[in-house]
Amino acid sequence: MSCSFTEEQDALVVKSWSVMKKNAADIALKFFLKIFEIAPSAKKLFPFLRDSDLPVEKNPKLKPHAMAVFLMVSIIKQCIQSSFLIIIK
Repeated sequence: MSCSFTEEQDALVVKSWSVMKKNAADIALKFFLKIFEIAPSAKKLFPFLRDSDLPVEKNPKLKPHAMAVFLMVSIIKQCIQSSFLIIIK
């Protein structure tokens, strides 16, 4: 099974990520809130949520965690894109 993108798909990912970066904090938080809505038991995987009496959306540690994850994804995307460009050259 191949996981490679066409040039058009790659361009869409880059464009989408550029748009998302403008609201990364809100999008990252919404992403995690959606995960917890779909799978409430996932909260148990996060000690700062598991050990808190606060509602998830009010927990002050969730947004920084979500941003850190999005930052890591952004860095990985850049590395993959850079590697892709090196392979083409």
